Amino acid sequence: MDGHGGALAGGALDVGRAAQRCRAVADAGEPVAAGVGRGGLGTANSAQTEVRKDAGADGRFTARGITVDAEGRVYLAGGPNGLNTGPQVFRVADDGSGFQATLWADATDEIVVFTGFNLGGIVLTADRRALVVAQGTTGQLWRFDSVTGGATPVATGGADLTNADGLVRQGNRLTVVRNFTRKVATLRLAADGTAAQLIGQVDTAPDRVLTTAKVLRGRILYVDSKFDETVGLPPYEVVTDPTT
Repeated sequence: MDGHGGALAGGALDVGRAAQRCRAVADAGEPVAAGVGRGGLGTANSAQTEVRKDAGADGRFTARGITVDAEGRVYLAGGPNGLNTGPQVFRVADDGSGFQATLWADATDEIVVFTGFNLGGIVLTADRRALVVAQGTTGQLWRFDSVTGGATPVATGGADLTNADGLVRQGNRLTVVRNFTRKVATLRLAADGTAAQLIGQVDTAPDRVLTTAKVLRGRILYVDSKFDETVGLPPYEVVTDPTT
């Protein structure tokens, strides 16, 4: 959860408490889970979660990809409605008068969106000069420059990453969770995020649809989002082995 950042202008939404919680957890070195749809917040230190606001409050519904940089700024990518409806990345930061969500990058001219899940998983590059974002419908990884906000495709050598969802970067190792495809891909990501080489892919458990993932003390935690169920029913699980 480290990074650099540029800035673009945009509209504002008061999300101060959520941003403060995300920043505090990031400062503590723990992964954060934020359900921007219903407004749930939780940490790996506790099984407890906190409902911030019910779904749809403040005209907000979902934003799928979330990461935090070294300055405590929160970046959000993807979402079919509410805060983000196109190929855009929003940033939550303290502008001196409180936390505000602003449009940080708009890639409408560069990224063609399709029906389904488009932008989602998001990580900062090792050199702190860009964000890498997954586009699920095409499997394309996109590099957003931290200064200009400009988006360019990451060269992956034709790797099949369709249904790419959650991203995890550990050094130069990039883990890509492919939800409905039920696979986890591992790639070697260049420090500047311009290219990634596929190392391998493994099948995930057939009775789970894994989506997002985070690292806790060297281990990757995978979230079973139950997207294969019309109405997701308990138990709601986070697993360390994606194959079981």
